Amino acid sequence: MTYLLKYGFLILNKGTLEMNFRDHFDLEPGLIHLNNAGVAPLSAPAREALIKTSTALSRRGFHAVQEMLPLIDEGKSALGKLVGCNPQQIAFTQNFSMAISIVGMGMHLSPGDEILTWDQEYPSNAYIWHAAAAKSGARVVTIASEENRSLNQEKLLAAINKHTKVVAVSWIQSEAGSLTSLRPIVERCREVGAIVVADVIQGLGVLPFDMDALGVDIVCGGTHKWMCGPIGLGFLAIKQDLIPSLDLVLQGAMTYGTPADRTNPLSLPHPDARRFQPGALPFSQIAAATASINTLLGSDVAKIAAHAMDLRTRLVEKLLQMGMGVCGALNPEESGPLVTFDPGDAHHKVAQALEKAGISISHRFDRIRLSPHGFNTRDEIDLALKIIERSIL
Repeated sequence: MTYLLKYGFLILNKGTLEMNFRDHFDLEPGLIHLNNAGVAPLSAPAREALIKTSTALSRRGFHAVQEMLPLIDEGKSALGKLVGCNPQQIAFTQNFSMAISIVGMGMHLSPGDEILTWDQEYPSNAYIWHAAAAKSGARVVTIASEENRSLNQEKLLAAINKHTKVVAVSWIQSEAGSLTSLRPIVERCREVGAIVVADVIQGLGVLPFDMDALGVDIVCGGTHKWMCGPIGLGFLAIKQDLIPSLDLVLQGAMTYGTPADRTNPLSLPHPDARRFQPGALPFSQIAAATASINTLLGSDVAKIAAHAMDLRTRLVEKLLQMGMGVCGALNPEESGPLVTFDPGDAHHKVAQALEKAGISISHRFDRIRLSPHGFNTRDEIDLALKIIERSIL
């Protein structure tokens, strides 16, 4: 049985699924990874790609470079399938922050323009818009979250007006996993001529996404979380007709051509997203990310989503039974597979007990966040719950 959640991703089979996704990891015994919204373990195929490319570069140096150039196109092709866009719309960057900075500082804004965003956005998706506003005379309008850190989307939609130029939001919030339905925002922005910039780092790889189908204008992300790729690789994907509209805040030989070209001040930048890649790209990281993306696609992201969301449901139900305050949306249709709960004064004790047991977590704002992926098991979830319950007695 299948059903389509109203927020745009497909969940197959609400019950527990047998996953082959875990077979693609070489996880150290005794450790449980429940901070995949922070840094997920690198997949085994990604590790092998890192070893292969690093070995080639260490042994053959420049002799290996020419044969590695196709890795860039292969990476964009794989990423295009995961994001839902043409590979020529994709630029690789050093990380997410660089990608969003290229967008924010390259955008043409004027006094009186408004940038809409949620008040709980992760700093990397917030600071840049305040900087862009300060530079241009525009202003940032932050939409207040609900008391439990869930999102009232009607508030955001009502705030979009003729002054709105950008709506910059995370698809899934890192604080409590609250999910923004992007399609209604896109439709409203079309009415006023605004663009939608989505941070997808907290969902891409664990939930299906389709940039073209949703109509999102610009997408930014990174590979070290749910994509199970390397740390130090980000990307932006941008609609083709918007590419010429961004100023080039970073420039180099690769902005205009290749390292073999002579300098020509009259040269035009690449017509596609390559113009946002000013210099040499990290072959090893791209190869590793490609390997992980292909693993995700081969395992079926919809099935990964079903399993991860099933584990989230179990966590929420058991934590509520313990009397814990669960932040964000309780309804799975309004959340990614993140669970943030408030143990009250026992938060340090609970966090220490989980960490002592080898369970990775996020402990911030006196709350604890658990974020299960498709490779986690129900037994791992039950062990974490048992430790939490024991810690609060």
